[in-house]
Amino acid sequence: MRIQINRIPQSGGLKIEESWDAKTLDLNVDRLRFKGAINIAAYAEKGYNNLTLSVNIIACIELSCSRCLENYILSVDKNLKFYYTIERNQIFLQPDSDIREEIILCLPVKPLCSSGCKGLCIGCGRNLNKEKCICNK
Repeated sequence: MRIQINRIPQSGGLKIEESWDAKTLDLNVDRLRFKGAINIAAYAEKGYNNLTLSVNIIACIELSCSRCLENYILSVDKNLKFYYTIERNQIFLQPDSDIREEIILCLPVKPLCSSGCKGLCIGCGRNLNKEKCICNK
């Protein structure tokens, strides 16, 4: 996202809507698969020497449960505000790295398909959410 600062009116602001591919943000990795585009809706407001950027991020991410190893979809819908100091001669602002960091912070440390996930049996390896254990453990 490249915001041209002189296009932001002094009264009101500038609406920006973009769809990003996870590959362009270097976010498509083995355990993290985005389903579709990352939709970004932003509103930029300019002050005397600052800029406020309100951002809404919407994305669907396929994760693997850390207990049962089943894939599940995590829906992300996050509202953020960024505050930037702008220099007098500054022409552009590129908040991509800040938005990327916030998307990463949305990810759970321990992904779970549900809070009640029973995981896998340590003896026979069966998914205890779907079937009963056969190893008598």
